[in-house]
Amino acid sequence: MKYFLTFLFVVLGVCANAQEFRATITGRVTDSTGAVVQNARITVTNTATGVATTTKSDGVGQYAVPFLLPGQYSITADAAGFERYERSGITLQAGDKLGIDVPLKVGNQTQQITVTADAALIETASSTSGEVLAPVEIDNLPDNGRSPMALAKTDLSTIRRSVTSPLAAAPRNRTSTC
Repeated sequence: MKYFLTFLFVVLGVCANAQEFRATITGRVTDSTGAVVQNARITVTNTATGVATTTKSDGVGQYAVPFLLPGQYSITADAAGFERYERSGITLQAGDKLGIDVPLKVGNQTQQITVTADAALIETASSTSGEVLAPVEIDNLPDNGRSPMALAKTDLSTIRRSVTSPLAAAPRNRTSTC
């Protein structure tokens, strides 16, 4: 029974991790020469709700803002001796892990740089893939039973697992020590 419960908790833990709905933004803060900027203040704001999350870049210029709900976001960054950086129009979907580098230009803090994100962002922080379907798209799928498994089969990244195991096909050598 103890082994069964341990197995159950491990399986449920793996399944729960795979269902992450929040997103993460990571990146690196650099100056115009490519040198890292330490202790830059990064603020990520959900434009619909106004909820802001602030962090600082570490000793190698890296920053991470995890646990963001899906939606539209903007990023601002500032550091002493650099112009303020702004980027808006960032769309986060469920499970996204986006890498957004922040280039700061030397100047007064009263100057401001604004970047509007028109191009689609590519997720570079993770090799996972996912797809977000609108309710209208799900309703228009040609599916008889509305089964979630049938819906998963429509995604090109869904991989069917083999029924046979490579271990089952391997010959077994049995030796006796008697």
